[in-house]
Amino acid sequence: MVLCTLLLLAGCGKTPTPPARTPPVSSPTVLPVRTREVVVRRGTPSLPTRGPATPDLPQTTPREGAALVVQVMTLLLTDGLAAERADILYDAAYGGAVAALGRLGYTVEGDSPRFTNLPVEDAERFTAAYLKLVGAPAVIVNQIGLAYEVIRAVTDRLDECNTYLLEPREYQTLLASADGAGDSYGGVGISLRPGVGPATIAAVYPDTPAARLGLQPGDTIVAVDGALVATLSAEQVGTLLRGPPGAAVELTIARPGEAGGRVVVLTRGRIQPPTLTATIMPGADGRSIGQVRLRALTPGVEQELDRALTTFAEANVVGWLLDLREADGESVEALAAVGGRFLAAGQPVAYRVREGQEGVIGAAGGAAMTEQRPLAVLLNGGTRGMAEVLAAALTDAGRARLFGEATAGCVSLSTLVPLANGAALHLGTAYLFSPTRRTLTSTGQQPNEVVWPRPTPGDDPQAAASLAWLASQGR
Repeated sequence: MVLCTLLLLAGCGKTPTPPARTPPVSSPTVLPVRTREVVVRRGTPSLPTRGPATPDLPQTTPREGAALVVQVMTLLLTDGLAAERADILYDAAYGGAVAALGRLGYTVEGDSPRFTNLPVEDAERFTAAYLKLVGAPAVIVNQIGLAYEVIRAVTDRLDECNTYLLEPREYQTLLASADGAGDSYGGVGISLRPGVGPATIAAVYPDTPAARLGLQPGDTIVAVDGALVATLSAEQVGTLLRGPPGAAVELTIARPGEAGGRVVVLTRGRIQPPTLTATIMPGADGRSIGQVRLRALTPGVEQELDRALTTFAEANVVGWLLDLREADGESVEALAAVGGRFLAAGQPVAYRVREGQEGVIGAAGGAAMTEQRPLAVLLNGGTRGMAEVLAAALTDAGRARLFGEATAGCVSLSTLVPLANGAALHLGTAYLFSPTRRTLTSTGQQPNEVVWPRPTPGDDPQAAASLAWLASQGR
């Protein structure tokens, strides 16, 4: 999950048991070795110039950059889901610094430091080696940008979807969004498919700047304000799209089937994404089906779900269709509450696991509907977080049949930790497993029936397959 911050005057930018950490070696034996002194020579940078989407980074010293890296490493090793040892992660950090300098045209000669798997000692060894490397007279770079690249080299190695760096601008945008009116924010009115680029539009909200300019699901975002975003994650591109209502943002859009790209300028508006929408639909045999489109498992969404299910009961629907395509969420409380609408009180919805310690997340008590109906659930690759855990719980309990595509496989619990320089670390802190203790990390939740979508507008074979199944259950 990287936001490539360009350096220089261009700063660059499963098993039911989680991976066990190797305990630190109590008395490491480090043999004396003959090392070659590190030499850094300047060359020709291979990076493009900084794009206008990335503001100038503050200057700092090599020692402050090293301290930032060590702060992140300590968080990863003490509070995160680091599946690697301290010596391996510090080696990845040093290698990330060498690689970043190489992209700037510098040639590094000499031996890498040797690490011991003792976190404190390795931090000291890394700091000393890092200062020799990036503090060399020949090295003229933006030191904070270089530190960001080093941190990303480590989080990329971990490959944990909820562990990534947020630069100060991204962090402040996230905080501003959280402080907005309700769940609204300043933006253009789209959601993006999760994952690293190209950033692909998953949904366009009605009556928003994006809808008025004709953006469509399936469009990819090539650049934001002139800066290429092909290597960025959906989360990072999303922060670039957000901003004060009334502020303009320029997007370069590529559309399937069209040659070249189109440049559009949107004026950000106040966006209030719909969390839940409910519709009564005719089934395959004419009988009614109650459809709920849930975009996020957020606190309080269960109250909207209650109103929808009550309306469905009054309409005498024969089945429920829960559409979790492109749905996400990080709230364990919302997961338990929504799960409680379909499962018995206290029935496991998921298990939280960290370093061998397990805790159960149970369905909220007293919430289940008195009259349950056959339940179909729609999934796709944009279903992530608590939404895919909910789908796993419903199928493990035999409560629902799943249609569509495999989910994203990004289900760890996470927290946001401010860093010393105004940035923040989004840190995965615990694994989540299904009620039958299946891992969902990376693999995601598989549907009972794989149904691929079609690009034709208005053609939804996934929903059609689920509606046919629901109609058959009421006979």
